[in-house]
Amino acid sequence: MVSSQDPGQVLLEAALKEAEDLLKDKNAAKDALQAKSEALMSASQKLGEAMYAQAQSEAGAAGGPGAASGGGGAGSGDAKGGDDEKIVDAEYTEVKDRK
Repeated sequence: MVSSQDPGQVLLEAALKEAEDLLKDKNAAKDALQAKSEALMSASQKLGEAMYAQAQSEAGAAGGPGAASGGGGAGSGDAKGGDDEKIVDAEYTEVKDRK
């Protein structure tokens, strides 16, 4: 079962188990708790990195222009559709009515 899991997930689960065991100890030192907390954060970050890398590789494998480089998205369509819309950049000041 462990072999089918992501290594980041295995690290996170191990760090979580160690932190849970330490929390059950009523005499746990503050430094030990902080160390386990940092280990959990590190393992969580590694899992997040692995998930992000997997999502990027899947997006690249899906194909399409710009998929591998991340060039697709909301900003890429703006250059093509600029002729249909008139965009005005202006400054304004709010005037309050004096009654």
